[in-house]
Amino acid sequence: MSLDALLSSILAAVRLAGIDVYRNDEDELPSTGFTRAAIRGTVADLVAEGLLHAGTELHCTRAGRQGVGTVASDGQIIVDGVGYKAPSRAAGASLGADTSTGYGGWEMWHVGSPGGPTLAALRAELRGR
Repeated sequence: MSLDALLSSILAAVRLAGIDVYRNDEDELPSTGFTRAAIRGTVADLVAEGLLHAGTELHCTRAGRQGVGTVASDGQIIVDGVGYKAPSRAAGASLGADTSTGYGGWEMWHVGSPGGPTLAALRAELRGR
């Protein structure tokens, strides 16, 4: 049995028990104590401002594994023919991970070469403008 089929069965049982599994109001969710600071600027913003160009290669390394991506004109990072808006998801995909959890894409991706500037450095430059 696949995980999708199992999850569907579990959710159906929970709904039968009268528990609302559809929650639209995020304000009602309990706090986890974890907050993530939002940092302004996207890869598309870097492209629009000329700090990054379509066709530029990006490189990331983790635990001896190396990943490569290419910047698209719309700011997506293309990895193995798939476009990703989030640098962390692209980094995880380029390194063969099943999830992007723990992949700080802005710090992991280096522009042009493994020793090039990070996307985070370019984003900091963008914010300084």
